[in-house]
Amino acid sequence: MLRALLGLVKGLIVGVGLSYALLRLGFSDDGGAVAYFACAGAGALAGLVCGRLPWRSETLWTPAMKALMGAAAGAGLYAAGHPLLPNVTVVRVPFFWVTVRHWLFLAPVVGGLYGLFVEVDDGGSAGVPDPRPGPKQ
Repeated sequence: MLRALLGLVKGLIVGVGLSYALLRLGFSDDGGAVAYFACAGAGALAGLVCGRLPWRSETLWTPAMKALMGAAAGAGLYAAGHPLLPNVTVVRVPFFWVTVRHWLFLAPVVGGLYGLFVEVDDGGSAGVPDPRPGPKQ
């Protein structure tokens, strides 16, 4: 349970950080390439950060595949979730309105969900016996 919560929090932090960075850089496109990049990037970064760390993996293919699958899952989840969410307009400061774009909401959700999946799946062996035959040390 703790590992699932840790993966969710790590993924949410990655998604919120990426959304904030893209927003601060001036990208406010909705439904275009920036939205797909934000969700795919959140999935890829969550795949790298969550689970076993890249420098502790047996091979470099494992983190690369987690990142690649996270990018594909992020783009796919954005394509599926984009038509379901309306744009929400909220008051941020009394002098102007801010429109919350789809990808500002979906990138943290994608990061959190994929981070939860990867952390639970690749979190390490907690009490699992070694399947290799031979003498135990």
